[in-house]
Amino acid sequence: MLNRMHTVSASALAGLALAERLGATGQELLAAIAVGYAITARVGLSLAQFIPDDKGGLIFAPVFGWSWMTFGAAATAARLLRLDPVQTARALGQALVTAPVHFDVLKHQTPFWTDREPAIWHKYQMCGVAPEAGINAALLASHGWVAQTDILDDGSEFWRSFWCDRMRSRHDL
Repeated sequence: MLNRMHTVSASALAGLALAERLGATGQELLAAIAVGYAITARVGLSLAQFIPDDKGGLIFAPVFGWSWMTFGAAATAARLLRLDPVQTARALGQALVTAPVHFDVLKHQTPFWTDREPAIWHKYQMCGVAPEAGINAALLASHGWVAQTDILDDGSEFWRSFWCDRMRSRHDL
């Protein structure tokens, strides 16, 4: 199940881009990516978007995607920018409103080419805009941007915006 999540991609891409810009050390980069990975994994696993079935597979929600990886990218960027806890929370809040939107993955998984029309060439996991949104959110927070800081709290609208009726607990896994 964890492999299905592509957990590190947005954090690694955001970290590489921002670390180069800031002149960060390799140690600082790895620490920032680890923070982003932890946030991405926790958010991804908390979403009740898919559950294991009895056959070793997964049952997915009607609409799902990986836009929530933007939070890991924002956390990675926040670490590299040395944001304080309030700024980091604001970066995560801004990441919510700038994360790429979900779309129906199943409708967009057509063969590469058919007689009727070419397949759509974008992928369900938006590896460019999720890191970009995370970096931008952290940069805004570093300059005093104020955003909602409780977006990951139970009962927030975050869960509904990611097609979940609730946060999954560790007991659900």
